[in-house]
Amino acid sequence: MKIGIFTAICDRDFNWVPQFMKQAEILQYPVAWYADRLLPENLVVLKNWKLTVGIVEGKDQFSEKSKEKAFNLLTGFDWAIQMDIDETWQDGAKEIIEKTLAENPGHQGYCPMITVARRDDKLYRRMDDYFLKGKESGRERIYNLQEE
Repeated sequence: MKIGIFTAICDRDFNWVPQFMKQAEILQYPVAWYADRLLPENLVVLKNWKLTVGIVEGKDQFSEKSKEKAFNLLTGFDWAIQMDIDETWQDGAKEIIEKTLAENPGHQGYCPMITVARRDDKLYRRMDDYFLKGKESGRERIYNLQEE
């Protein structure tokens, strides 16, 4: 089973890249990037990383649809996982993901997430009303690329 990740990154959020790369390395899933007008030195970091499968250099106004351009780079993969640059998975996620996909080969997968933010160099879970009411806690983010 060949699984890839697609995400978008901008300079403002580039501080999340080391954590994101570490997570992808644990999973051993290649990454397709939508690089939202990155500084040249940040673009080089992505290009030189061993799990980069491709980069779309964004020159337009970023929107959630921009990630689709990175998604399209995962041709030949069985599954595509959409992640935001500041997200991570629980311990043992690789085994859980692969077992679930093998047992439930549907069109897409819904995945609950806990939103974590950074304040004063410390991570904390978002607890404001928007997040507590489930507005961001889950969405479809795993796509079956074998289905036509």
